[in-house]
Amino acid sequence: MIWSSLIHLGMNFWGDIERPACPFRWMETPEAAECVRTTYKAADHLRFDEAFWRNLVVPSMKAGGVNMIVFDLGEGVVYPSHPELAVEGSWSPEKLRAELDRLRGMGFEMVPKLNFSASHDIWLKEYHRMISTPEYYRVCADLIRDAIEIFDHPRFVHLGLDEETPTFQRWHTFAAVRQGDLWWHDILLLIREVEKHDARAWIWSDYIRRHPLAEFERRMPKSVVQCPWTYTYTHFQQAAVETDPSENKNMEVMVKLLGAGYDVIPCGSNCYGCKTNLEDLVRFFSRRPESDRKHVLGFLHAPWLMMRPCFERRFRELGEQVANGIAIWNGTDPQLPFKGKCGTTGPEMFTIDAVADGFDARFDALPRKGAWIVVACPDESAVQVAKRIAARERLYQTVLVAGPAALRAAKAAVPALLTGRRDAVRNDGELHEAIYADYRLVRLAKDAELTSDKVNHFRGWRGLTVGAHSESDFKE
Repeated sequence: MIWSSLIHLGMNFWGDIERPACPFRWMETPEAAECVRTTYKAADHLRFDEAFWRNLVVPSMKAGGVNMIVFDLGEGVVYPSHPELAVEGSWSPEKLRAELDRLRGMGFEMVPKLNFSASHDIWLKEYHRMISTPEYYRVCADLIRDAIEIFDHPRFVHLGLDEETPTFQRWHTFAAVRQGDLWWHDILLLIREVEKHDARAWIWSDYIRRHPLAEFERRMPKSVVQCPWTYTYTHFQQAAVETDPSENKNMEVMVKLLGAGYDVIPCGSNCYGCKTNLEDLVRFFSRRPESDRKHVLGFLHAPWLMMRPCFERRFRELGEQVANGIAIWNGTDPQLPFKGKCGTTGPEMFTIDAVADGFDARFDALPRKGAWIVVACPDESAVQVAKRIAARERLYQTVLVAGPAALRAAKAAVPALLTGRRDAVRNDGELHEAIYADYRLVRLAKDAELTSDKVNHFRGWRGLTVGAHSESDFKE
């Protein structure tokens, strides 16, 4: 089973126009946000902190059970056939080979990634503006050969090919989008170049989001490993009233690929602040029929961040989240504790007293997305308040603060709602290392203090319990 992580050696993928703001508004510090903002503009030097990579990131991946590293090369290496693509600090082939040998010695399988999407090929410099010409094809073939030789003939070569639409080229001084037969011609040419060297092509599966499955099945070889992705999906969304439409589409793509018989390595991430995204993605596939699961070769975790110490927390999470994913796939689903916090202001929070006049009207007036609602009520009113909240279909953003004795009564009174699973947050702010009873109620908490830090810590979740709990509070 493949448990892989996508690491960026090069970063010249997203444009050559400076962005006015960080596209990830939830970054943990101003320094991290500024680092992300500048990352999205190509640079004339390599941006890869080797000490941070060796001392924190690699040990985190090793401890978490990562067994494959996908190295997105970009401008990060001096290609023997095209040294003109290098920037200041690009690694020589000898340096890269030495690092690959070191990582293989630690048990990692190493896979090269060269993104040939027209939306992510700034690293090709002048050839980026020669797309779909004979010179472009020659350069692509040369670079694929170089990568395969440096990586000592790997099993896979990831070709990228994601997000080739006008939307993703707003920050390019030169924009181009291939469509129809031209797109297929170029993609199949790249795939053949990989297969010439007895490697297997691996690509993002974005194309199927916008085109019929029948066309995709007819033209895309089954030999190509598909990489569908989702970065905000959680298992709560399957039943949520207001599921993000883009996530519906992402999960739909995954099911279609499995049904069509393609081998897949789905990709999750913590880049959007969803701390359970990878685990819930693994959980989703682990519950598919055996006919589907046999096509799941493994999973990919993509932090989508440059190698800088300001992103320490997210790279530490990488190992923890992969470890959880492995446990879930193996049937133990341990729900291990996470540590740390986002450090941003987080989503809006609103506190309402359930026994005050006008509760229903005030509750209905609150935002339906992107906010937590904290409802305080006496223990004896918890069941009644839970039913009122349930009737308004606001379960996934509400924390009901009541005494612990309310849980059994509420579970009996609103049984159809108690179908999800989530851990409790203990007083020390860590997840309790246990699996609690199946329920997805408006959340119950005793003596809860819903601080901004606690909300930030769980940003992106569709369920949250805070307060002083013991495991027995969640048992039948």
